[in-house]
Amino acid sequence: MVKQFSLPPGYQIRKLSKNFLDFLWYGTSEVYIAEYRNEEIGRIVFVDTGSKYLIHVVHVSPRHRRKKIGSYLVQTVVQLADKPIYLSTLSAKDFYTRLGFTIEHQQEIFGFIYGYIMVLQPTTQTNL
Repeated sequence: MVKQFSLPPGYQIRKLSKNFLDFLWYGTSEVYIAEYRNEEIGRIVFVDTGSKYLIHVVHVSPRHRRKKIGSYLVQTVVQLADKPIYLSTLSAKDFYTRLGFTIEHQQEIFGFIYGYIMVLQPTTQTNL
């Protein structure tokens, strides 16, 4: 289940009007921008591959972190999803776990963890 968050005053999320990244991916991409007073302070790139979705990038400017902007960006695409959402991470495993993602695969080399493949199934998503 994905916890619902609201944006602090002065922040907004908007969809990038042109999907200029489609030619780079093997699916259709959507980019959502987080803004504070008309300045871009974060973004998420969400790719539809046909059988699943991929969160390719989630970024929030260091000055605007710890305000739930990243959570809200993830929520924005989760509410659109009707199939599993996958992502790969190392440093943000706890962040995505709090949002309802589970570890599907642990990436290791020579016994050292270097990443996690995480998934959020449509049945665990909530209508926001």
